[in-house]
Amino acid sequence: FINSGSVNDVLLLTGDGEMTLTADNNPQIIIKNTSASSLKKIEFGEVGIASNGGRIWYSNNNMDFYANGIRSLKLNNQGFVRVGSDASAPEIKTWFNTVDMPNLVIQPGLLTLPADEENILSVKIMYTQSNGTVSEVSAWDITSASVLGIVNNASIAGRTLRVFVIYKN
Repeated sequence: FINSGSVNDVLLLTGDGEMTLTADNNPQIIIKNTSASSLKKIEFGEVGIASNGGRIWYSNNNMDFYANGIRSLKLNNQGFVRVGSDASAPEIKTWFNTVDMPNLVIQPGLLTLPADEENILSVKIMYTQSNGTVSEVSAWDITSASVLGIVNNASIAGRTLRVFVIYKN
C-alpha cells in the first residue's frame, strides 16, 4: 500500500476513489521534498491523459494553477499574480488605502503609492456622498516620488476617499 522506494503509485485508490482526511483540529496534507527547486504538485484528471484536468504546482517560490492543461494563475513569493496564460501579461498586485481630504478646498489630498508611476496600471478613487451615493474622483495626478495628488473640491473636502491601485512588478 505505501512504499517509499517505489517509482510508481505509492497510494492507489480503486472504486469511487474517495479519500477522506478527518481530524479534530487542523487536518493537513503536507507535500515536501529535499530539494527547494524541485517541483511539488497536485494533479487532477483522467488516468493516462497528461494535460486534461487541473494542476497545482509549486517550484522556485512560485505557485502555478492550471486548468485543462493551461496555466490560469501564477503567484510568486512577493505576492504578485499573473492571471491567464499570456506570457506578456504583467505580474500584478493590488493595494488599498484611504486618504482624508483636507477641509480647505485649496489643499490637495496626498498619498504615497506602493510603486513608481511607470508601474501603476490602474487607480480608482471612490467616496460616499452625504446621501449615501458612491462616486468616483477623476481629478488626480501622480507626481514625483510616486505621490498621488488628488484635486480637492467642495464635494470631497473633509471626506475620506478610498484608493484602490493595481500595479505591476
